[in-house]
Amino acid sequence: MTQQRIGIWIIGAWGGVATTAAVGLSALKQGLTGTSGLVSENPYFEKLNLKSWDQFVVGGHEIRDTSFVEAARYFSENSGVFHPALLQAVEEDLKAFDQNVKPGTLIHVGDTIRSLAGDAVKKFDTESLQETLTRLSNDISEFQKQHDLAHVVVVNLASTEPPVDESAKALS
Repeated sequence: MTQQRIGIWIIGAWGGVATTAAVGLSALKQGLTGTSGLVSENPYFEKLNLKSWDQFVVGGHEIRDTSFVEAARYFSENSGVFHPALLQAVEEDLKAFDQNVKPGTLIHVGDTIRSLAGDAVKKFDTESLQETLTRLSNDISEFQKQHDLAHVVVVNLASTEPPVDESAKALS
């Protein structure tokens, strides 16, 4: 009997935190990094029979037109977060994760977040709220079926903060 896998569905899939998690998961899966500092690797957790790193599949919703590979390269080149050799080693996993990312939604976002949106998500701008909810739910269900996942955990890493009104005066 094969172990069923777990899906990790990330809202804001190609952002900095999500990309770091995807690179880290791939590095752990391939044994390219150690597990020092990971609480789940503590001997006290052994009896819980937690899933191994290769039992996780990443997907998500995103409003930008990019990819895990492009985002990781950007972070590597602009802030030195990832070593180029590591990115080369995890690139195939990141490309596989990219195949699971679908356009999110721009409902109730402000101008700052809307300015990040790519063409793939803008084509859904005329959807009703019900149509959007149905589409997003179907994306997650299809992800679960496609990868034969026991469960899908949804993690919201989307940028949701409104821009700061710099003209507002501090409260006394």
